[in-house]
Amino acid sequence: MSFIEWITRRPGFRSLEDSFAISRESMFAGLQRAIEKQRETCDEVWLVAHFFDTFVALQDFLSAANVNYEIVDQPVHAISLNRHRDGRPGKVRLSLAALIDDRGEAETAVKGVSETGRGSLAIIVCERHPYHVQDKRLFEAAKRIEASVTFGYMLSLDDVVVKPIVNPIVLMVLEQLGLDEREMIASHYLSRLLERRLVKQGQSYVGDQDAESAAEWIELNTR
Repeated sequence: MSFIEWITRRPGFRSLEDSFAISRESMFAGLQRAIEKQRETCDEVWLVAHFFDTFVALQDFLSAANVNYEIVDQPVHAISLNRHRDGRPGKVRLSLAALIDDRGEAETAVKGVSETGRGSLAIIVCERHPYHVQDKRLFEAAKRIEASVTFGYMLSLDDVVVKPIVNPIVLMVLEQLGLDEREMIASHYLSRLLERRLVKQGQSYVGDQDAESAAEWIELNTR
């Protein structure tokens, strides 16, 4: 199930299957639909990027789509959720993963508790990190947020991290599942395939030097 299909506002933490699009353009189209859907039921919708180049691309996308948003500029434990008021759509925020992934610090929570109960938050991560440990840290940090959280990835098959797993067999399977140039599809098969590759590929990295893009990170940190 994807962010486009899932209706949030239930207690607890849930992780959705990765959703995939043929290209970044169609991924952004799906992302726009997901934002609209989640804003109907969530207090906030967060778009998250690991790298600055994707962060900038998301700013351009949000501006072109006329979506009002705020940039997260402080660690998540210092932020309070804005609660739904008078039927207004949920707030949209844009964040770098580093502000959510606190590397194991004790305090890791958007404050979502008030007199009216827990807040609801959709976290849409718009790229995978080449080093699977980074995604694991982000996932664990999101689980500690004091709100009803729905967490998942929306990815493009032409992304530098995803592209190596794409071959004719994978494309054939996705086409059978209904993926076309205009749509996104949540695929358990492709999610597991990507996860296995990232774990295996992680053995070849010699460090975790910061970079502005996934391609640059791979170049800096590969043997």
